[in-house]
Amino acid sequence: MRTNDGRSRATWRRFRISPRAFTLVELLVVIGVVSILLALLLPAVGAARGAARRTGCQNQLRQIALAAHSHVDARGRLPAGTDPDTSATPYRGWLVPLLPFLEETATADLVAAEYRASPNPFDMATHPTFSKPIALFACPEDPRAGIAQPVPRYRTIAGLTSYLGSSGRDATLHDGVLYSGSRTRFADVLDGVSKTLLTGERPPSPKFDLGWWYAGMGVGVGDGALDHTAGTASTDRSPYGLCRAETYPFQPGKLTDECSANHFWSLHPGGGGHFAFLDGAVRFFTYDAATILVDLSTRAGGETTAAD
Repeated sequence: MRTNDGRSRATWRRFRISPRAFTLVELLVVIGVVSILLALLLPAVGAARGAARRTGCQNQLRQIALAAHSHVDARGRLPAGTDPDTSATPYRGWLVPLLPFLEETATADLVAAEYRASPNPFDMATHPTFSKPIALFACPEDPRAGIAQPVPRYRTIAGLTSYLGSSGRDATLHDGVLYSGSRTRFADVLDGVSKTLLTGERPPSPKFDLGWWYAGMGVGVGDGALDHTAGTASTDRSPYGLCRAETYPFQPGKLTDECSANHFWSLHPGGGGHFAFLDGAVRFFTYDAATILVDLSTRAGGETTAAD
């Protein structure tokens, strides 16, 4: 039998598309559309998460700066960047005295009890809090910092911090607000609290030798440099890796580079990092502001540099 166009019914039947074929085509179209939408949405989701982590880091620095204010109100001065080895709390970092003002009174009490039991903060048996992670001290951009990490070279486990105090231009000059044995009052900050750095970002070193919040000898014969504090034009350098004997300003770093521990830097996209000022303000600086930060890190340098 033939149809009007002259084709046989059998021939025409061969050109029919089954309902199942239509279903498969529709499914492939839907998959293609979803793939395109995901390709468009994923970068936006990643950017939103990055912005949230950046905001979280900024808020943490602001809380730390406000705690420093509360410490000044209660004690009349900022804590020492690192307590000297001759003190009752040798090598204790500046973040520890801020704990009571950061709703961490119980942790502060533990630290005090541990120091009374033993003056050696690196003895894990008597100082277990040494390995405790403090969420507020870990930038959300660096998931390593929020976890107690093994330190193979010292055979210990350390609690880490993403934030170092500003020792000034260099730890040896004592021209900032936080350094070994410092007792800085606001009256000593002649440049003004709105133009003087308190702290900035620096991820812990690759193998976690540098960047301990509880206590640390640092790289400068017990002064805590690069563990608790750093300069904006620092000559301190990590003993690990082939770090050149030079000045290390605010510049990009890498998690795999031992020498990146020698200077302020961050993991945030956008090329820069956050710094908190003594007045509680927190600002994001790009790496081309390295020279400006040198001026802002001194407490009485007489510079006229604006923080904006």
